[in-house]
Amino acid sequence: MQQSPLDEKDFEIDLSAYLRVLAGRKWLFGAVVLLFLAAALVQVAVSPKIYQATMMIEIPVLTPGSTDADAKGAEQLKGLIENGSFDDEVGRRLNLDLHRSGVHFEAENIGSNNLLRVSVRRGAAERQTGAFLLKSLSEVIAESYRNRVEAANLEFDRKIQQNERLIENARNKAENIEGQLKELSVRLERLNAEARSLDADVDELREKRDAVPKGSAKEGSLVIEFAEYLQEAANLRHRIYNQLSDLVISKLNLVFDLKGADFQIRDFQAIIDELKVRKNMISNLKIVSQPKLSPGPVSPRPKKILFLAFILGLFVAIPVVFLREYWGNNIKHA
Repeated sequence: MQQSPLDEKDFEIDLSAYLRVLAGRKWLFGAVVLLFLAAALVQVAVSPKIYQATMMIEIPVLTPGSTDADAKGAEQLKGLIENGSFDDEVGRRLNLDLHRSGVHFEAENIGSNNLLRVSVRRGAAERQTGAFLLKSLSEVIAESYRNRVEAANLEFDRKIQQNERLIENARNKAENIEGQLKELSVRLERLNAEARSLDADVDELREKRDAVPKGSAKEGSLVIEFAEYLQEAANLRHRIYNQLSDLVISKLNLVFDLKGADFQIRDFQAIIDELKVRKNMISNLKIVSQPKLSPGPVSPRPKKILFLAFILGLFVAIPVVFLREYWGNNIKHA
């Protein structure tokens, strides 16, 4: 047997009936909401007034040019502040037990990686101490980083001096090469002069041979002498040209070495310039904004508390009204 479809009206919620119930119990509804608002007002009245002092600091820069290092440094310093690593020294300077006094520093990253907003909350009676606490904290942090800043400066100085020594060595090498080049130039000139002198002697002897009449008694001996001298001249010229070739190759090698030394000097100087720039970027803690006390209490927040109490009162008042209606109807039927 097929079941007939359910009538949708059986599942409709009669909102008007609910609204009539709420309207009939409006005094109860309003009383519950007012009760929650009254409780919120009491909480606001009895809660201690808390004031907040804040300052903005720029973390020390120990590794210039490294964004990741700055981010890690900010997170590290934030953790040290919130974990109370500087509390003992701050308390010693102010002659105050921060733990017993309920002092807790808070820090959060603001905008860039190297900015931190540090704050501390104090009651109304101690609110003026907040700025002193933050100022003392900044001094302690700066002193704790001072040795690391000095170590970083010393490391940059060491690298700069190392590269300066390399430049000095490269310059000495360049001067030595220049001296060798001058010596090679003198030797080349001397060998060229010998080659020119040899060629002149050969030409002179050839002229003498040509001047002797053919068929004369001197022609035979002069031809033999000329042939022997040509052989010796050829051997000497060969040795001279070999030496010239070796000297030219050596000179080219020295020229390349000299250029390499010049390139090294420029490279080392560029490294030194970069190191000096990075060294100048090293800094200790900087206070971007001085410790400042909030003009009014940051806790409790009356508007927020009253709004939450009103919303909570509405959520509680509705079931209370319907429970009261249900209970009243049961009594009537009984």
